[in-house]
Amino acid sequence: MKPIGALLLLLLGACAHLGVRNGDADARFALWDEAHNSLSVAAFARADSLFTLLAREYPESDAGRESLFYLGALRLDPRNPDWDPQPAEMRLRRYLAADSTPSSRIHRRPEAEILVEVAHQLNLPPDERISGLQPE
Repeated sequence: MKPIGALLLLLLGACAHLGVRNGDADARFALWDEAHNSLSVAAFARADSLFTLLAREYPESDAGRESLFYLGALRLDPRNPDWDPQPAEMRLRRYLAADSTPSSRIHRRPEAEILVEVAHQLNLPPDERISGLQPE
């Protein structure tokens, strides 16, 4: 029975950043799930729309703040027809800025710092980028 309890704690901890679910949060959780499902099947426009809605309607919630990370990341996915490092950098910087107080904690700071630097490099003129991102 102990391994099952440990597994349940692990699974619950994986979603802890979204907070405790209550009746008022059902719509937010449904949007969060639908946005991730859209992203997982490369429905980028739909995912962008849903993450935008979450960020706009629930800006003070973890889901709203974390949506900014996904809005930036999906614009850096080369499979996305609307791939564009400029809005990616802007959204990722906005995500990092959301980490201003303990009550507005973000959960993907290391990943966002990496992606914002990649986006920034891609927004520079090619000859100003680091050598690995310069055209050959």
